[in-house]
Amino acid sequence: MENIQSAEVKLEKFKYLLLKEFSEERFENIANKPEMEISEFVRFCTDGFIVRIKGFVWSEQLERISASYPTDWWQAFRAHWFPKWLLKKYPVKLTKICLEARALYPKLSFPEQPSRIYLHKIEELSA
Repeated sequence: MENIQSAEVKLEKFKYLLLKEFSEERFENIANKPEMEISEFVRFCTDGFIVRIKGFVWSEQLERISASYPTDWWQAFRAHWFPKWLLKKYPVKLTKICLEARALYPKLSFPEQPSRIYLHKIEELSA
């Protein structure tokens, strides 16, 4: 029993949106689902329909990383070659991004749909 580790995990809804084009022949065999929107406005461009499907998957946030890099090649050149006094007066323009890692649980469902849930994750540690 001493090789078991337990941790509380917060699961949140991770929303998604899918856009998919279907030909008219394929559309005849699709059942009408509640969160499906069908757009016919592009019919003059294609032979089919565009279906928009919205939903969610339970997910656990694992890690969030922020990074920044020079906005373009000129900013990178300035950061590498310009003297420090000039960079102090005219700082390099940076683009900032935030990357997020999530564990997705697509087969997890509940009769009532709360906005977030907590569960215990149990792992057996190897000796």
